[in-house]
Amino acid sequence: MRPRTIAMRTLFPAMLAALVVWSLAGLGEATVLLAAEQAQASPPREKWILHTADTRLAVGVSSDQKLCIYEFSGPDGWNWTKAPSVIPLLDRVEVAGAPVTPAWAYSQGTVDKSDGVKLTVVFTCAHPALELRSVWQAYEGPGPVHLSLFIVNKSDKTVTIYEQESIDVHVSGPGKDTSAWYINDDGSSPDGTGVYHDLLGENYRKDLGISESQDYIPFTVVESGGARGVYFGWEWSVGRMAISAHNAPAGAHVKAGSGDNFRTDLDAGETFEVPPGFMGAY
Repeated sequence: MRPRTIAMRTLFPAMLAALVVWSLAGLGEATVLLAAEQAQASPPREKWILHTADTRLAVGVSSDQKLCIYEFSGPDGWNWTKAPSVIPLLDRVEVAGAPVTPAWAYSQGTVDKSDGVKLTVVFTCAHPALELRSVWQAYEGPGPVHLSLFIVNKSDKTVTIYEQESIDVHVSGPGKDTSAWYINDDGSSPDGTGVYHDLLGENYRKDLGISESQDYIPFTVVESGGARGVYFGWEWSVGRMAISAHNAPAGAHVKAGSGDNFRTDLDAGETFEVPPGFMGAY
């Protein structure tokens, strides 16, 4: 089964983020587990700026060929990725049952300004022959930046691929009061709390299951002091989002994807579309 891209050109994500942060205070308690570590990024080799009316992203490729977010800021100018956030690329495939770790090399970045700003960053792998395209779309007006990612099998053999996260970002606020908001979807029966609000203390971690059963909406807000924040959404109906402490208590590590047990076979010439997502600031 292949994901289908869902258009995200409305104001819903920004409106929901603001509603959650400003209207609902003091709900929920933190779940304490393990903190997340972040890979270090070297200075940018190339960098591109995308922005909507309220969200600004600087996406780049580092000198050691890592895909990074160098800036993620809202209208107040606070950069939630002052320490650049490295976006991990697919690191596990199999060819004829033999495991291979792809060696990704940056190929090119292109910008299309026909409808807002669309950035496409291409990485390639020689063995097996694969192409990975990371696409970032910023439309005019307020709202988030849309993220999509495509993996192309350019070899003459079937390649088994494992989990590639749709969103994998480390963010940090300016103070010691950063928190996370997330929402239960009720399913077939009401949830007693509904909207949850957790402080991001040391070793915090929360996994949000996403399915057709009663669990969570694939959307989360990370905010600081009720004054500023960032939000993330995942445009697919089965998987998980994970929120964990990063640089506690200032920040969070947010991931969204199909989960660690995901795998699928790509025939020669076939393209897999990773479920898309979006991220924005306010």
